[in-house]
Amino acid sequence: AEPVLQKLENARLVTAENDLQGALWLEVVHEALIREWPRMQTWLDEDREGLRVQRRLTEAAHEWTAAGRHPDALFSALRVRETLEWVKRSNQNLAREEQEFLGESRKRLDAQQNEQIRAFVREWQQRRAELTRRLQVLAVGILIMLWLLSVAVLNFMPFFAALRNQLPFGARRYRPFAGQRAAAD
Repeated sequence: AEPVLQKLENARLVTAENDLQGALWLEVVHEALIREWPRMQTWLDEDREGLRVQRRLTEAAHEWTAAGRHPDALFSALRVRETLEWVKRSNQNLAREEQEFLGESRKRLDAQQNEQIRAFVREWQQRRAELTRRLQVLAVGILIMLWLLSVAVLNFMPFFAALRNQLPFGARRYRPFAGQRAAAD
């Protein structure tokens, strides 16, 4: 691969340089190289999105380092997931700075997700406690109503017994049929 790279550099079709971590970067100087070399066109087309992800990662890692590794410079959740998928899929060796940046971004994403889970659990516990409280109030209300009903029945039983004793014997005995007898007469 190095003799081919050297020939492309000598022909000034590409430029090659190493970054701070020692990774080799190639830049196509002439678009004609891409147009006229079908195999290179195929390579680029196959991993165009991967190249975008890698470029974003490299630039973001440099910006993060330049910003003093401030947490606000880390990737968002979407970028972390996208980049992790690309790393898994492409088996790329990341520079140390990129690895640290991606690791910190992932830690932040995990912390955010854990906080969301804790917030969900707290909200669920509060709702459960509120529902439990409402059910307890309802149960107490039902018990009070049943107690009042039993007090009322017990208080009015002597009244109904006295009323029944005041009716003539025949009326007491045939009371359910009293309406039918009156209609027949």
